[in-house]
Amino acid sequence: MVTLQKRKPGEFNEEYILSKAERDYETGEASIRINPKTAALIVVDMVDEFTKPNMTPSWIPDSTKQLAKIRDLIETCRSLSASNLHLLRVPFNLP
Repeated sequence: MVTLQKRKPGEFNEEYILSKAERDYETGEASIRINPKTAALIVVDMVDEFTKPNMTPSWIPDSTKQLAKIRDLIETCRSLSASNLHLLRVPFNLP
């Protein structure tokens, strides 16, 4: 793993970014600063069609596995008074 020293804009390379992502994932400590007054969480298409097991051919098994994490993230954002946006796919063939 690459030593993760503080860098200036223009000094980031692929090796550094991938090593940082791996370290953050393994430790569970990402160093992203978020201002809840200006940030919004956007949740896209987390509906039964994609998340409910065996319901449709559009079901995505990994989406089902992520539901608890997404729910926790939504609750954390709500507790910080950050905006939460839920976007759903709307079919264009409506009568």
